[in-house]
Amino acid sequence: MGVKGMDQYFSPENDALPSKRRTFFCQIGGMNFEFVTDTGVFSKSGLDYGSRTLLEAILPEISGCVLDIGCGYGPIGIAIAKKSNTDVTMTDINPRAVKLAEENASINKVKVDIIEGDGYGNISGSFDWIVTNPPVRAGKKVFYPWLENAGSRLKPEGTLVFVLKKDQGALSAMKHLGAFYGEIGILMKKSGYYVVKCKKGLTN
Repeated sequence: MGVKGMDQYFSPENDALPSKRRTFFCQIGGMNFEFVTDTGVFSKSGLDYGSRTLLEAILPEISGCVLDIGCGYGPIGIAIAKKSNTDVTMTDINPRAVKLAEENASINKVKVDIIEGDGYGNISGSFDWIVTNPPVRAGKKVFYPWLENAGSRLKPEGTLVFVLKKDQGALSAMKHLGAFYGEIGILMKKSGYYVVKCKKGLTN
């Protein structure tokens, strides 16, 4: 994958792009946040609607050990960690995103583990929750394995939650994942975004 534009934010090469840092402030779940972003990362101008919708859906109930896969500059994992009662691990393939996530965790005074890596490649252990706003522009060959393989990294009663727009294939993704999970449902629908919840079945 090349790095010809923002369609290519999902790339280990993005750390070489010219830097143009910016800071934005936002409120999530009644909490105030400050985030530093840069060129070569997803949604550099502010919190994207998909991530906000995902957080609105899960913050009231999330707890335990959480993995944020494809964390970008960190808004999802950092917001979850600030909620408390969570042990958050975050991972991304983009080294610039990882550095920003580390910086943003410090700015927002949360303790998280941030790991550079491709998918689950450098992740160990199991989780109560795996959450993601997947890199749709990178294609199904990239992000479908994140969704399919989450079950192997979830605890027996663990939950995968992801957000996709209806016109980006949310319903087809749910149908596809029926072969991997015993229970699939919609936590929230908002402005075309679907927050989907998957739990392992007895045989998964």
